[in-house]
Amino acid sequence: MRTILLGCSLLIAACSSGSGHKDGGPPVTTDGAADTARGDGVIPTPDGAQADTAHPDTAPQYQRVTINFDDLPAGTTLTNQYGQHATFASAAGCSIETTSSAGVAASQPNYIWTYYSCTGSTSGPSAPYFIDFTKPVKHVSVSLVGVNSGSKVATLRLVHSDGSSGSLDIIGLGSYMQPVVVDRPGSVDVVRLEITDVQDAYGLGLDDLAFDVPK
Repeated sequence: MRTILLGCSLLIAACSSGSGHKDGGPPVTTDGAADTARGDGVIPTPDGAQADTAHPDTAPQYQRVTINFDDLPAGTTLTNQYGQHATFASAAGCSIETTSSAGVAASQPNYIWTYYSCTGSTSGPSAPYFIDFTKPVKHVSVSLVGVNSGSKVATLRLVHSDGSSGSLDIIGLGSYMQPVVVDRPGSVDVVRLEITDVQDAYGLGLDDLAFDVPK
């Protein structure tokens, strides 16, 4: 296997209608908020969404969970290690792996990528990410790392439990060392996250996947 110094590597800024940017500034979400949670492995944090107080007896309670991949050794093929909350897959013949390459993780040391993962082809840098949530979640956030481009680098799609979905373009900041946060505070009943149409040089990395999960 050849070794490549990823001086430029991997993943993503958000741009949907009315949110997004191309001026190198911080990513702007629908409400101006960005998730900055950090930690090791799978982390429940106390800032998760609270139940609707108007219906205290029926509304579910939620907790914030962050998966940052730092509890797994670099080079691990990711599938169901976090199956309590989510499972991970890529295109047929490709896989998602943990890595610390180039030091671009949003929370050190690890993030995930597909760079060397596709057998018998050179499509690793452009392979997609498919993340299926064990229970419907809300307020999905993810940090995309190693993003070289300052233009569109991928498409992010959220699929909901009723079968509906919504997509947004991912716009890079043009600085591979600056993590790009995609934060969707208004997302609800999300059962699947997809990152497809990857176009960035050397591929895209993903770190600090966060969401609110029912207790």
